[in-house]
Amino acid sequence: MGIRRTHINTSKTSTELSLRQVLFFYLFVLFLSLFISLLLRLAGWSALESRIVDSGLYGLLLIPVAYKLDSRIFSRPYWRYPSRAWVGVGIIVLVQLAIDSIHPVAPIGAYRRFSAVLTAPFAEESARAVVIRPLMARLGGATGLVITALMWALMHQYFWIAICQQLILSLIFVYTRRSLSSCVVAHTAMNIIAAWNISFQTIHLH
Repeated sequence: MGIRRTHINTSKTSTELSLRQVLFFYLFVLFLSLFISLLLRLAGWSALESRIVDSGLYGLLLIPVAYKLDSRIFSRPYWRYPSRAWVGVGIIVLVQLAIDSIHPVAPIGAYRRFSAVLTAPFAEESARAVVIRPLMARLGGATGLVITALMWALMHQYFWIAICQQLILSLIFVYTRRSLSSCVVAHTAMNIIAAWNISFQTIHLH
């Protein structure tokens, strides 16, 4: 998986977001759940917090913001699915199976599992695509990729597990020459395995 800047056409940094814009977007992603929780409480809809915020469904709000910042990620070139993508999907499946075998995860609710499989991969990978291009263009391929993975890992509960997952997902984006659909499929497969493992653990805990 060689990292080449030409793979994602980042040679013209003038067309990419600035580092300041990337930082602002990342902070938006990082604090969006807190903002939504506050709005729900102020509106007297605290009962919806578990369904919208705790479940992760609020992440769907990232999609229109990602489109506003970089509409290219919703164009056809990003949604092709090259045959080489199955290499990345296979690797992340094996890694997730290994993680689940040695690191049991705390049970999560049904809404959270639903979101993790059906909405989170699309929302998170769309946001990643917005960030990784300018970081790789402005900081260099390897540096931008690693920083992207670190940024995303920091938003997850188990950092050392998340950094492995996020590095692979970022590499898939580069390896498939910015195929966002490949990242979504890989992320979905990873979350299905994790959700099934959590469900299995929960059954045996009862």
